[in-house]
Parts: sequence; C-alpha cells; structure tokens
Amino acid sequence: MDLGLIQNAKDNVAADFPNKKVSILIELNKNEFIFSHNYGYFTNPTLKVLSVKSIKDSTVDEVEHEKQTIIIGNFGTGFLTTHLLSKVIEISGLYKRNEIFKELVCFSVDRGDINKNILVESIRNSFIEADKSVKNATAILKENINFSYPNTKFTYRIDDDKLALLGINDLYKSLPYTLIFAEGIEKVEIKSSNGNVKFSMLDQQPLDQQPLNQQPLNQEIFHINQTVPSHYKDKPIAVNVRIAIQVKTIENNKIAIISSDDSLPHIFLDFPLVGSENFTFPGVINYALFTPKEQRDGIFLDEAGKESAENRKIIEICALAYF
Repeated sequence: MDLGLIQNAKDNVAADFPNKKVSILIELNKNEFIFSHNYGYFTNPTLKVLSVKSIKDSTVDEVEHEKQTIIIGNFGTGFLTTHLLSKVIEISGLYKRNEIFKELVCFSVDRGDINKNILVESIRNSFIEADKSVKNATAILKENINFSYPNTKFTYRIDDDKLALLGINDLYKSLPYTLIFAEGIEKVEIKSSNGNVKFSMLDQQPLDQQPLNQQPLNQEIFHINQTVPSHYKDKPIAVNVRIAIQVKTIENNKIAIISSDDSLPHIFLDFPLVGSENFTFPGVINYALFTPKEQRDGIFLDEAGKESAENRKIIEICALAYF
C-alpha cells in the first residue's frame, strides 16, 4: 500500500519539478502512519473528485465494497488501498492557483461508510473543507518556499500498527528494486518500531567494479540493462527490458545468483504488480509497457487478444535478456 503513495509522489514531482527527485519519509507509531514527501503541492484538480465508480448504483455490501474504484485527484492508486489503514485520512500541503501559492492547507477524507451515496457526499464535504482551508490560508511568494522540505503529508490515525508493519516489511523487499527501475526517487526513509532505515540509489557501476559490501541492507542488488536487437523471430520489435537479480560472492571471489524471495513480486511496471509473486522467473522483470490486469496483480498472458500476445512476446525477450 505504501508503494502506491510512493508512485503518486514520484509522478507529482516529475510533472512539476522535472529536474528534481522526490525524497519520502514514512513514520509509523502505535497511533499514526504518516507519509510525507517534498516537491509537491495541491491544485484545484487535486481538490476535486475525478471519478467515483461503483459496481452497483445502490448500497454496496462489504464484498462489493472491495470492488469499488475511487480516484481522488492526483492521489490516484495510492488512495485505492490506503483506506485499509484508516477510514479517515488527514491531508496537508501547499496550494497553488494561477501561479499564487498559499501556506499549508489542511483537510480530511472520510471513507468510513460503504454506502456509495454517503461515501460520495463525504468526499464532497472533504473538498468543501479543503476549499475553506484554501480561502483562509495566507499567500506566500514562491521564492520563500522551501520545496525540498516534506510539505505534503498524509496522516492515518490507527488503533494498532500491526497491519502497517506488514506493509512496511513487504516494502523492505520490493523497494530496492523500485529504486532501480523507477527514476525520480532520491531516497525513502522509514521510521518505525523496527528501527530507522534509509533507501537510496548508489551510482551504478559495472558488476566487476561494484563493491558488494556497499549495498544497502547487505542485499547485493544489480541490474542488467539489455536492449534486444530490432529483429526478433523475423518480426520488427525493439524494446528495453530490465531485469534485476540478487547476487553474492562465494569462494575464490566468484559471484553467485541468489534465488528470489517467494514473497517478492516478479513483474514490475516500474512499481511491483502485487500478486505476481508466483510468476516463475529467476529474477525480477521490469517493462513499463506491459498490459496489466485491471486488479494490477499480474499481466495478461494466456488470454486471446493483442494484449496477451504482446505480453508473451516481451516475456520471451526477457528470457533471452536474462541469459
């Protein structure tokens, strides 16, 4: 669930600060889960509901509730899952309109009721609250704003940190690969009862020049950037396939490949497709143009149609790239 927020933060920075990389801070204690990042601000579109789509037009039950799709502004996919942590999310950040910035605005999003009509009304009230906060905020000159400070913040009130800790434990496994695949992330720092951990990307070097003992968390992670020739089985195709593998040094200073963790997603579209843990491949595949399933838990492979055919073609290329 944390990766959805990370993806949103990265996309937000890429759109408005193309020459900057986002730094992310995740803080977890018994009562709060706080996600904050720098180089971000809110605009009118991010303070409005872009889409509310339900399986049913009438009241939905607990099962159907999980099938709802609710997208709020640029919060995007991160908001689709984070309600599992808390039904009420408190949000604060800078606001911009017509090149005018305002100090931190604060509002909350309450999704505690699964009734569609009540849910829509609750979200509408959230943005009324945000609008009032904007009107009462003080204008501030852009040159007086420290954008490198984590101004954008999402706070989740929780009764217990067990669920959030499970998400963070999964994050430890997939985040190093995300930093390899997704450009635009400077660092991710996590503070919890498990301790303080910071993830950042080192300068990339050829495998025989990279000291294995300098990798974060003692996980030796390298990537192979393989460009397949423009001809493949007599069909014109040119793609960049990125594969990440874990390695370690063994006797006589040789390098051995480490088997992938069974709980690690094996397919990434820069960010992991949670649900692809059982996909059989001796490494982690990243291809930004895979066609994923609607649930984003894998890719179409065995179905008829263009999407599955293209995905299969890329997987075959990945096999060549791996060897």
